[in-house]
Amino acid sequence: MILNIINPEGTKSTFPVNYSTAKENTFIRGNASSSVTSIDIKYGSLTFTSASSEVLLNGDGTFIFPNPAHQQFQDGFTLSSGVNTFTLIDNFNKNYTVNVILSSEVLNLPAPPDGVFVRRQRDAVEIVFSHTDSDVSFYTIYASTTSGGGVEGYTQINLDPIDPVKFGSRTEVVEEIGKIKTDVELKTADPLFAEVLVNQKEGDTALSSTSLGELEIPEYANRLRVNSTLNNVYLRTEISFVHNREGTNFSTPRTVQIGRFTTLPASEPLYYIIGATKVIDGVEIESYYSSEVSGKPINILNTTTSLPVVSRDDLTTDMIRSIYLAQPDISVQAGSVVRDIIIDPIVSEMERARFLLDFSYRSSSFLGLLQIDDPLNEGSSIAVEDSQYKTALMSSLFLESEIQLQTLIDNAFEKLAINFGVKRRLSTQASGEVEFFTRTPPTLSFSIPSGTRINGGGISFLTTTSASMPLADASKFFNPVTKKYSVRVPVVALSGGSSGNLTSGKITTGAPLGLSVTNPSPTFGGDDAETNNELAVRALGSLDSVDGGTKGGYERISRSVAGVSDSFIVDASSEYMKRDENKGGKVDVWIKGESLTTVSDVFAPSYNSKFGSKFIPVGGVGSYRFRSLEATVSMPIYEMINRTFTHTRFGLYNASEQEYFDLTGYTVEDYRTIRLDTTIAQNSYGLADIIVGDYRSDASSKLVLSRQPVRSIVSVLDESATAVTGYVFDNNNDPLLLGRSTKDTTSVTISNSTGDKTKSVSEESHVISGFYEERLLKLGADPLSIVVKSLENVTYNNPYSLDPDFTILDDGEGQVSIKRTSASKITDGQTILISYNYLENITISYITNLVVKIAQDLLDKQKNLGADVVVKEIRSAPINISASVFLTQGTASSDVNDLLQYNLSNLIISNNIGGALRPSEVIREINATEGVSHVSLPLVRMSFADGTFIVREKVKVSLSEYREVTSLSNSSIRVWIIDTRILNTPQIGGGTGARAFKKNKSTEKETSLKLLNDLEKSSPSNWVKDTAFILGDSGLSGLSESSSKLLVGLEAGDDPSVYEFELDYVVSDKIEVITEARLNKFSSFSVGDLSFTFEEE
Repeated sequence: MILNIINPEGTKSTFPVNYSTAKENTFIRGNASSSVTSIDIKYGSLTFTSASSEVLLNGDGTFIFPNPAHQQFQDGFTLSSGVNTFTLIDNFNKNYTVNVILSSEVLNLPAPPDGVFVRRQRDAVEIVFSHTDSDVSFYTIYASTTSGGGVEGYTQINLDPIDPVKFGSRTEVVEEIGKIKTDVELKTADPLFAEVLVNQKEGDTALSSTSLGELEIPEYANRLRVNSTLNNVYLRTEISFVHNREGTNFSTPRTVQIGRFTTLPASEPLYYIIGATKVIDGVEIESYYSSEVSGKPINILNTTTSLPVVSRDDLTTDMIRSIYLAQPDISVQAGSVVRDIIIDPIVSEMERARFLLDFSYRSSSFLGLLQIDDPLNEGSSIAVEDSQYKTALMSSLFLESEIQLQTLIDNAFEKLAINFGVKRRLSTQASGEVEFFTRTPPTLSFSIPSGTRINGGGISFLTTTSASMPLADASKFFNPVTKKYSVRVPVVALSGGSSGNLTSGKITTGAPLGLSVTNPSPTFGGDDAETNNELAVRALGSLDSVDGGTKGGYERISRSVAGVSDSFIVDASSEYMKRDENKGGKVDVWIKGESLTTVSDVFAPSYNSKFGSKFIPVGGVGSYRFRSLEATVSMPIYEMINRTFTHTRFGLYNASEQEYFDLTGYTVEDYRTIRLDTTIAQNSYGLADIIVGDYRSDASSKLVLSRQPVRSIVSVLDESATAVTGYVFDNNNDPLLLGRSTKDTTSVTISNSTGDKTKSVSEESHVISGFYEERLLKLGADPLSIVVKSLENVTYNNPYSLDPDFTILDDGEGQVSIKRTSASKITDGQTILISYNYLENITISYITNLVVKIAQDLLDKQKNLGADVVVKEIRSAPINISASVFLTQGTASSDVNDLLQYNLSNLIISNNIGGALRPSEVIREINATEGVSHVSLPLVRMSFADGTFIVREKVKVSLSEYREVTSLSNSSIRVWIIDTRILNTPQIGGGTGARAFKKNKSTEKETSLKLLNDLEKSSPSNWVKDTAFILGDSGLSGLSESSSKLLVGLEAGDDPSVYEFELDYVVSDKIEVITEARLNKFSSFSVGDLSFTFEEE
């Protein structure tokens, strides 16, 4: 047969080929005889050819359809539901049929691979992951220039399926189970031997006893101590794929060349994910994608790193010139005594010295050394005899052998690598397992000592444990399947290197007399010593992680961002690291700096659709009133869905009679009840009939803004540019979690209840390009309403038809697209008209801090792989100061006002992040200002501006600083007022976003307290364990000295002095002079309102 197909299980199939897949996009792979020079593939009315590169016909006899390098088919060929028939036609006009069935019945998705990481190489990256599921047929690696796939999505990079056998390598993993240490009494004997045994037992029943060997004890020994480590040893298969961005189908491994990857600078990473594919019940199924990893190659620039060349003639001329200056009449021509005895020998030594100086200079960098050791960039050291430079260096150093010179160069690489904290990886020995056996019944006992030497493939191996086959127990060693008496023993190669990785059956000699030996499985784990090129690449690669993952590194990187004036780090050692749940591994980088800008997001508030919701008749038979059992007051019926397609219908359905009701003119009576129009003919029903309906629920839409963190809302406008009112702005996420970061979820919630928000678009023009998605211009399109027509008014089949011309895609955020199917009557490049209904688009303009995103992007590039680093903004806390100032006689108040504004502003902002400001410091600054006689005491005002948000203010408690509020306490809960005053007067209840926490002083365990609102706090029944209320300026009615304090509810018997409390709250607008304006590092002082009244002394 000239052609054959490789099915998903990796085996060849005979024609006609039939297989199933759950993957919507697929590739057909196969082999072709050398006489095949072209392949055409027909699918319906479409024809694809190798001449147009739509079919990739490789020189090695393999072919792939579609060609992954073809821009239109990078994700594969899009299948239609059911049977997809492909006809392959070779250059002999012979036809071959392939039927691919797209199955939607996927019950058990395989798990994606884990343990994914990348190793950076010179001009490439190696993607490595664990292969743990033996049922996986192959893996596929996808890449993107943007984390998460971005707009372009992920694209396959491996041309061939990644077969675990071909791309995998086995390594031995050793995990410690435990250690045993014991002292043993020394017996008197000469000679004295000690044997170490390992006994395995099930309960008290002995299962086996294995000798680890014996040693003779020297006569001078006084006591024996045995230290043993018990390890679990198993094999792990790691799969590796080396990705070179410029790789092609001629590279090793064969690679899909993607244009946007080849043009991406080497300094920018690619982002990789992996899918696992297995065949379950005859269906090809791909897993979810693995976790994403990123990687970029190491780029060693090929620039010259040598000293300027000075020729022998230049040295000679310069020396002769110097001699003539001292003795003009001396003879220095060739053959003269001076020339032969003085000039030429000295010039020769100068040449040698300059050559050695050049080598010393080159040895100061990996680039210089690589130009000597691997000038052709082949990845290995060039032989001394093939290198003019190495030969000259060997002569200059008077070395006797080439090995000496290469060792010198190797040492130079190793000395440089040590500066990067990197040591050369030495060769590792291959290991495995061999089987000693005999095919005839034993006539004597066999013993295989530890250290028995066996051979195969030119490599020697040693057994690492002893084994025996006693004659009396020979029957226990008989394997009825292989018909052999055998015992297996682990072995290790005598020397290191990849040459020790032998295939099965290669070890055949060295068995004790009467036994044969073989290795049933390949030996593995042997690796060659690291080459100089590999050592240089790994050492340079280590630079990326130097400093970047330390506290100092994060500070350095964050402070290098334009606009950042200061930063501080919260890591696992900080009491304020709350994101890691005490598990570590997370870092918060708080920055001070801002560049505020106004941005806009367009949203389409969405309705929740309910399909197949159960309804029951109400009001008696014939009233045609039906009530939903799922609708609620918060999720009411907004409208019934009433749509009919060729093979699908939505509406109100009597499942018992298999009939639909007519929804024309229906009304919604309340949140869950509808009434049909009885003036038109309706199908009859019974009270016991099963009735289901489809409806939309009028739920408010929570719109998460895209550019976090958000400072404030500028405007919310509908499509007519009319302001939307009644929305809720929520920016109250905890700053110690993800608040104030690019990962914040600040949102605007808009109610859909005000009028009909449904709009329509008629015949929106679009040009279809290939099989790419074509987005509708309006967000929030109703997929059920989409109608696609040609310019000639031909309506195309929607996805609810048996032979759809297009599919509908919804990204879940309101963006709806259509995509033509492979069998579509819509042609490539055709103009089509799309009509649809959509929900009115809302434009929200808001202010965001660009500096946070810039810093986050920079840290994401430079952080350690896998580190969870979040940048957060330090927000300003404006301080207001007012005072009555007496001026010296003859001083203009305007001049003094300007000086006071300047001096106090400098005093306030001298606290960079956090810090404290006291009234005495303000008074001192005012009195020191030129033209001021004195300031009237006390100050009129010194407090934070109204609305300032205070983060994590500590409220400390001692034994005498709390009182029970008996009017709110009950039998199980005691309500206490903490008499430590809150530093600033808070809004009642703490304001929007307020939080309260208690932390046990002994255990340091922190608990979040539930804050009651102003109404709830007055009822004792609302006070349960771990509740709280933040009192404002008015305090608690009937309780003296209760202003600006904290109420907490604790279990009876619990003592408030055991805890320290922390509060987030909003400052009220009270005009006051606080004892101290104190901020922690989550905020910074800024200048608020500075106002003064003046009188002349």
